[in-house]
Amino acid sequence: MCELCEKAKSSPYIAQINEWFERDKKRLLETKSRAKSNSLLSNSCFSSVNWPIKITFPLFEVRTAYTVPTNYFQNFFVDGERQRNDWAHDCTRAVSFIGNRLLLLSKFISSQYADEWLSHYYLILFEKNEYSIEFREPSHINIHTKDCEKLVQNLVTGEQVTKKFTFNFMHEPTDHASVSREQAMSSGKIKEIYGRSSTGQATGDATSRMALQDFDGYILTVPHFAPHPYLLNDYKNMGSPTRFDFENAAVPLYFKSHSQNTAKV
Repeated sequence: MCELCEKAKSSPYIAQINEWFERDKKRLLETKSRAKSNSLLSNSCFSSVNWPIKITFPLFEVRTAYTVPTNYFQNFFVDGERQRNDWAHDCTRAVSFIGNRLLLLSKFISSQYADEWLSHYYLILFEKNEYSIEFREPSHINIHTKDCEKLVQNLVTGEQVTKKFTFNFMHEPTDHASVSREQAMSSGKIKEIYGRSSTGQATGDATSRMALQDFDGYILTVPHFAPHPYLLNDYKNMGSPTRFDFENAAVPLYFKSHSQNTAKV
């Protein structure tokens, strides 16, 4: 077991992330109820493993460069269709390793008043021969697969179906790829990026878009992986003085260790 996995086992993150899954169990019940009158929800939730699962390991979100609410997570395709990439309450697109297998979790929540349901949910476990990972010092990481066909269970209907998955998740070193919000606000180029919507149209709302950046106030200018926010919040117990330091240390530590246990396809 790698050093980060060992530390994470004693972190409050474990209890928090499993409470998170408990909320999803209730949300799935609401999804099933709403699917009776909304056929789109009947095709929204899938898993290739027995669901729900108990999390005892770190999750790492796969985020874009210059993350904005409308373009927050890196691309993920199902049956050739790009899935949503925006930021929303209790959402994630994250990966982790279970032995030499890769676990991918992608989920989004919809709500109305006090009701919440799963509008998008994929929990997929890829075998060693179903994906590739490359790690190059100091922390250039690429995890990818193309048209990987998996038998999955529709969590709403209970049916078994086959789906094809494609992704190309990338991480570039972040220790010298960050700017503060203050620096960003003085940069015309970055203000332009944060002032655009996902369609490229100007919004004039750069400041509020920057507000969703890391709690320590920095913006990462490269595609990157980041510890799940519950784990990132425990940076002190994980041995780092700041969230930024923890993120910079945790990603290469974790992925270098686990890439040595996998094989390229």
